[in-house]
Amino acid sequence: MVDVHKPLSVRHAHVPSHASVWFCTMEVAPFSKVGGLGDVAGSLPEALYRLLSPRGSDMAILTPLHGKMRGLQSRVVIKELVVPHRDTCWRFNVHLASLPDGNVPVYLFENHDGFTNFEQVYPTHLSIEDEVLRYEMFAKAVLSFACRQSAKAHLFHLNDWHTTPVATLLHTDPSCWPATPETRPKTLLTIHSLGYQGILEEAGRTRNLMAEGIQYCDALTTVSPTYAREICTPEGGAGLHGLMSANQDKLHGILNGIDRVAFNPATDTRLARTYRVATVQAGKAANKKALAERLGLGHDPDLMHRHWVGMVTRLVDQKGLDLVLAALDAGLVEQPVQLVILGTGQPDLEEALRQAAERHPQVTACIEFDPVLAQQIYAACDSFLMPSKFEPCGLGQLIALRYGAVPIVRKVGGLADTVLDVTESPEAGNGFVFDAYEAEGLVDAVRRAVDMKTDYPESWQALVERGMRQEWSWHQSAQAYCELYHHLLCPQSSIASFFHTCKSIVTRCLKG
Repeated sequence: MVDVHKPLSVRHAHVPSHASVWFCTMEVAPFSKVGGLGDVAGSLPEALYRLLSPRGSDMAILTPLHGKMRGLQSRVVIKELVVPHRDTCWRFNVHLASLPDGNVPVYLFENHDGFTNFEQVYPTHLSIEDEVLRYEMFAKAVLSFACRQSAKAHLFHLNDWHTTPVATLLHTDPSCWPATPETRPKTLLTIHSLGYQGILEEAGRTRNLMAEGIQYCDALTTVSPTYAREICTPEGGAGLHGLMSANQDKLHGILNGIDRVAFNPATDTRLARTYRVATVQAGKAANKKALAERLGLGHDPDLMHRHWVGMVTRLVDQKGLDLVLAALDAGLVEQPVQLVILGTGQPDLEEALRQAAERHPQVTACIEFDPVLAQQIYAACDSFLMPSKFEPCGLGQLIALRYGAVPIVRKVGGLADTVLDVTESPEAGNGFVFDAYEAEGLVDAVRRAVDMKTDYPESWQALVERGMRQEWSWHQSAQAYCELYHHLLCPQSSIASFFHTCKSIVTRCLKG
């Protein structure tokens, strides 16, 4: 497993030539985004394409055509792709589309039995047996499609448990790919969250699709180095720590990035006022005023001078909402803060936040999914809160840094890799960090942020500007993935260059 903390050059990544890389995912932004996986699928392949294309390699995204994607501009490239299943068969039409302003082809697999009749990407009414069936049928369709497309060496980049049947079928069902084990396509599985595994009872035994993927894939990555270490422990392994530990030799942590074109406060048309590093103070003030007006909070001078703390998150246990609720009674609202929370999720957490907003005027709970409001929160807030129980990588803190909202995070997973506490490292820090999953630690971290902005405005301004200048784009992460692709497709090559690339990502990003 990779240690990524030493500063080494990444200028000359080894890139595979004349290969076909198929990026398989259940969701892809902006077509079918549900969570962070959708953001990754909508950005990383473009960065990979820019490295792969000059070497004659192909890059494509393969994803189902969900009901919410009907009407998307595309053309049918294969009609009636037949996938046998027991005494019947599933029929897929394969459409070709592309990402907005992008180069990567997106192949959409239309099937009304399993996908296109459902508006939701992950239909909540389906049984686990029905879920697994549709993912296996998608995998068979993907293999049938890819087999006829190219004579180049193939590599399947899989994402989370939903796409692991691709690797399982390659190893257990010879009919899915007419090749010998020596010419079998390579597979890489990126684990975005080990907490979701695809577990069911089948033929008298327990089956775990994530575990099958871990077993059969040639390489494994997670979306941050710290999370790669955490999932090998009983505390972080979600019941699979033994299997993860046994496969450490093929497990690597590669940080996610963000699309710096899509997330750019200087050009973001969703903001009341755009701004750059040099104009961040005026930009923040204008956007704070506009957000207060949108939320119906008024323009009281005291409100404008409070320390605004934002959260844009799924309202699920993982994200630390119980810690936020406890912090409200542990001194958080005794500070001059205004807390704005946007998200949807578990009904119990939604209701708890509504009640908290009723009790505390300093809390605004927006229980909705609104990407425009999300950007306005990043632009208006002084700080951005992520007190997660676990966080494989996290994109919120990277977007917040880009928009000059100083992260306040718990030291876990990708948050530990991307946010350095300014109290401990005044010249290099980019946020505020607390360790224990306790309300007191959260309150203390917020207090430190409030105190710095109030008592040391020059230091605060330097902190904001340092974060905005940091480079958290996909380019360096894409280099690391290309190095790993190269090693998988050319096993005689040394993987030392891949380690060399990975080790530098965190340090180079933190330096900006």
